[in-house]
Amino acid sequence: MLQDRIDNDEQYRILIDHRNPLRIVLASQAMLETDGPVEPLWHREAGDARSMDALLRWVAIRRDRWREWGQLAESLGRPAFYAHMRERMEIEPPAECIGTMVTRMDDEHEIAISESMHGPQGLFYQPLYVHRFKSADARDRFYEWLYSDDNIHAVDALARLGYADGAIALGKALDRLAEPRPAGNRAERRRRAKAEAKAGRRQPSTVA
Repeated sequence: MLQDRIDNDEQYRILIDHRNPLRIVLASQAMLETDGPVEPLWHREAGDARSMDALLRWVAIRRDRWREWGQLAESLGRPAFYAHMRERMEIEPPAECIGTMVTRMDDEHEIAISESMHGPQGLFYQPLYVHRFKSADARDRFYEWLYSDDNIHAVDALARLGYADGAIALGKALDRLAEPRPAGNRAERRRRAKAEAKAGRRQPSTVA
């Protein structure tokens, strides 16, 4: 599940290597604040853009473990920690995201957002977030927005917003989308929808 909030001042962080866009590194905040080159506590390189996307999702959904990983790397030493992470990734291999799913829950106020994943172990669903709207009508308005024009394609952007800023930010975005809308023509509704979806598409400097 997504973390409530994303703290960009974390003690340990996983970043995309600015010298290699297909490589991620684990480093402490203290290491990042030094002037010299950073020797990461751990790194992992992907073979191509699709593999990199799977790798980013793998570490992002485990963001609550970054501190544990950093402390473990410092206590075990790099060789032992590399072996540990290699073992973990063999047990839970990165998977490719096929699409983002929105599901109506039995409670008429709630929806669930998850990702459909495909990896070495087959097809599975990665739960991200369960949102409770203020009313059943609000949930209905969200679905009206979702299925109007091309907004179904904006669901991936909402998931990225959750990875970047956390579940609370995603929940606020969903509530805004469910607010009552003034009447307008089709072109105006499409323009507003695109503007709202664009807010969820920014890419953070950290893995999220």
